[in-house]
Amino acid sequence: MQQRLNGEQLRQRDLDTIKIVEDLLSEEQVDIRELRKVSAVRGLVTSSLRARVWPRLLHVDLTQLPTYEEYHALSAAENEFRAIISADVHRSLYHYFDEDQELQRQRQRIKLERVLNAVVNFHEGNVHYYQGLHDIASVLLLTLGESLAFAVLCELTTIRLRDCTQSTLEPVAELLKLQIPILRKLDPSLAKHLENMKIPCYFAISWFITWFSHDVPHFHEVCRLFDFFLATHPLMPLYAGAVSMHAARAELLEAKEMSELHKSLVNLRVIHYLTVDEIILQAISLYHRDPPRRVVRDLIFHLNHCVTPFASLENDQWKVPSKPPLYQFRKPHKWIMHTLLGGMVANGGLSGASVRMFSMAGFGICAVAVIALKLMESDLDQVHKSIWDGMFNQQQ
Repeated sequence: MQQRLNGEQLRQRDLDTIKIVEDLLSEEQVDIRELRKVSAVRGLVTSSLRARVWPRLLHVDLTQLPTYEEYHALSAAENEFRAIISADVHRSLYHYFDEDQELQRQRQRIKLERVLNAVVNFHEGNVHYYQGLHDIASVLLLTLGESLAFAVLCELTTIRLRDCTQSTLEPVAELLKLQIPILRKLDPSLAKHLENMKIPCYFAISWFITWFSHDVPHFHEVCRLFDFFLATHPLMPLYAGAVSMHAARAELLEAKEMSELHKSLVNLRVIHYLTVDEIILQAISLYHRDPPRRVVRDLIFHLNHCVTPFASLENDQWKVPSKPPLYQFRKPHKWIMHTLLGGMVANGGLSGASVRMFSMAGFGICAVAVIALKLMESDLDQVHKSIWDGMFNQQQ
């Protein structure tokens, strides 16, 4: 485990981080890759730095922000989610303001409601509001201010949160099925315990759809997690979830009933056993060892709805496909099984000579495909290594 720093060491580390980030931002051509590494591993320390870095990490074009009049027109326009947004906003921001700060809270709620409606209307029906988006928007608003929060959230809702902002919950429900497979990479016995208890993965929903902003009590710690999530793969909240469960393994293994285990997971004390920085460093290590491509490869089911696991860096910017790939990397035996069984089901069942013929043809095709996949995996490993080279070294 990482050695925890004392107060003076943390202050010096923060000062060093600020200087590193300022130096990077002062360059004529900002090195986004280095900025991504610093954001993930060290954090950005202050709101003023985050206001300058978060939009850069997302490649937000600040010159294209709407005018004051355009923005207010967007926020005032009707949409099907206005009533839900209003109800969620009315319940928001309680844990970020003290009881004697009700006036400030109300002012921020007015801004938050404008931001959410403007984002939905800006995308003209392509982004559906979900309950939990207001939590992410709250952190953006209090950190960046209204205008930048709008710009950043516009980008997030179509890429990192794309599975959440679809018209149905199917993508999110499918995505959550990856939580235990990711945990299995880190803690096989705990994952087996959850599987034996037949625990549904909905306990992890707030981790992904709110980026832990409901599960971590202090605002500066939530912002530190946002530094991390904005800099890394869009699936990273589930890696942080796996690390948090592993840290609480003794508590979770004690649960002998499904209801008891579900309650422990839903109320998991995320930063009780580890600091936020420790969670981040361990999540980076887990991701480095078993990135989403390998997690998907080991699944025994096909992903038909969610796109987050297939995110990739294009021109140093994270992108997601419009739909899951038809062909997904699998371990050879699982890929062959999926191909054969999928073909049988699609044809209403096969028997006798038809099965033998189908099987022989299928195995022949699969054998050639497996060789090609292995070669492609080797190339992808090299690409992966070059992208993340140096990111996994702790910087202090």
